[in-house]
Order: sequence, then structure tokens, then C-alpha cells
Amino acid sequence: MSSSLWNLVMELNYPVFLNLTLPAKWKALKDMLNLCGYEQRLTDVINIGVKKSGTSMFQQFFIKHPQIVRALDSEVHFFDWNYHKGIGYYRSRMMFASSEMLSFEKTPRYFRTKDAPSNMVKDLPDHVKFILLVKDPVKRSISEFRHNLQMKSKRTGLMNRTEHSGGIRFENEVLRQDGEVNVDSEIIDTSLYAKHFSNWLDYYPREKFLILDYDKLVQNVSFWLQKVEQFLDLQPFFKHKMFRLNKNRRLCFIPPHGLKSKSVCPGSTGSIPKAKPSRDTLLKLCHFFQPYNKMFMHLTNMTFDWRCQDESI
Repeated sequence: MSSSLWNLVMELNYPVFLNLTLPAKWKALKDMLNLCGYEQRLTDVINIGVKKSGTSMFQQFFIKHPQIVRALDSEVHFFDWNYHKGIGYYRSRMMFASSEMLSFEKTPRYFRTKDAPSNMVKDLPDHVKFILLVKDPVKRSISEFRHNLQMKSKRTGLMNRTEHSGGIRFENEVLRQDGEVNVDSEIIDTSLYAKHFSNWLDYYPREKFLILDYDKLVQNVSFWLQKVEQFLDLQPFFKHKMFRLNKNRRLCFIPPHGLKSKSVCPGSTGSIPKAKPSRDTLLKLCHFFQPYNKMFMHLTNMTFDWRCQDESI
């Protein structure tokens, strides 16, 4: 919602409005916004994943586009955890948007949720499109493991981790006792891109998806955001000069002069060091993922530089 529209809402400080019940106040606000051409509608574009492939960074940059209106929640989790609440609940999690805007939401877990695409076909408008970010599956798996440790450490207060101890814990998570890859691990399963994308293609044609490679995205974020603009028929907005590294080497969005928007520099994963598994484990995982990667490249008609060499893992 634009700042001017929000100021208009705030000006509804008159006695009649103040004496209304909370549901009545909400209805009055919705009616006023509808009259102004803004409504809560089902999403037009969804970032469906993949987890730990730059989805949060992408969202923080993407929502700077003036035609994009993000959902109320950073991750809505309707088509995975809250589907039983009904489509009305999902609509209620969307921000108000005009006809010139696109409603956008991000939930990376949708990608590996088996029923998500079939339920979206039933519930969402035909014009819905999807953004899918992917990352080298070995690197992505290590990133998810680190993220899970970070979340657990916030609950337990245990922060004393090292690269070596993290590597051992990671190996215990993704390898079975016999040393083979643990296909029952959620971390491994999420990295089987071909398995999950083939499920989506059972319900939506390939042209509904724009697939972004994390490594290429961070190297030239403005170029790929322009590709997103073209994919969604948005007005051109993103320019190379809007993005630069700060003194901490973090990629930042710097709004152009006159734009009422704040700079944003997506943060790091946290204080826990990245796990450092053994070279043998890295190569074992890389070779395990290779046939799935080849199948994914066939499904997407794209190529990804995910080779089993020390410098790439």
C-alpha cells in the first residue's frame, strides 16, 4: 500500500468510525480501499522456492518494484501448512493492490509440497506465474543444515559450533550408518529438484516458471530482475546502479534519488559457522545429485554449472 493511501486511512479518525466494533472498522476500511481501487486478491506471482537458494534476498529486492505488493507475511505457508483454513484465509493474507499491481507471496516450502500445485490449479487464477530459485544442491544442502542449526540454537542458546563439528553433524544428517546418502533426510530430498519440479509440470506448463540460478543472480542481480520484469510484463524499473556492495561486501539495493524507499542489504545466515564436511562426503553427495541434476536440466531446458570438483563444492 502506498504511503499516501495509508495516510488517507489514518485520517479516518472521526467519532463515528471510532465507535464502530473492530469487524465494522475493518469493513469500513476495506470498503474505502475498494472505492480507491485497491483490493485483496489472490496472488498473481509466487516464489515457490527452493529453500536456502536466495529466496529471502530475492524478495527483499523484488518488492522494491512499485508494481509489486507483497503478502502480509514474509512466508504465507497456505498451500503447505494452512490449506485447511480455506481460500478466504489465504486472500486475507494478501495486501491491498490496484489493478496495475501484482500481488506477490513467497513460501519456499511449496516447491517440495506434493499437493501444492494440484491445489493451486483449483484455487488460483489461471494467470498465476511462479519464480523458482535454485542453487548447487550440495551447497544448498549445507546452507539448509546451517539454517536449521541456527534456528535450534536460538531455542536452546547453544551457539558453540565450529566448521569441523558442524561438518560431522552434517554428515550424520545426510549419510546413513553404512555411509550411503540418506534419501529420507529432508535436506537431501529438497535438493532433488527434478523430483519436485516434475510434479509441478504435471499441473502447470514450463512457461509458467521463471527459474533463476542463485550464483548467477548474485553476480548480476539487476540483469536478472530485469528478466523477471519481462516475465511478468512489469514496467522497467530495476537498473544496475541501484545495486552495489557495502563496506561489509553485502549486496545492497540503493534507491534512486527521489524514490521514497529505504536501502536494503539482506543479512547473513547468522553466527554459526558453515559446516565443513570431508572432501569424500562432498564428492559423494555431488555424484549422488548428478543424475537428478541432469534430469532437472532436461525438464527446464537449462544448464547449470554444478560440477563435482573441489572448487565447485
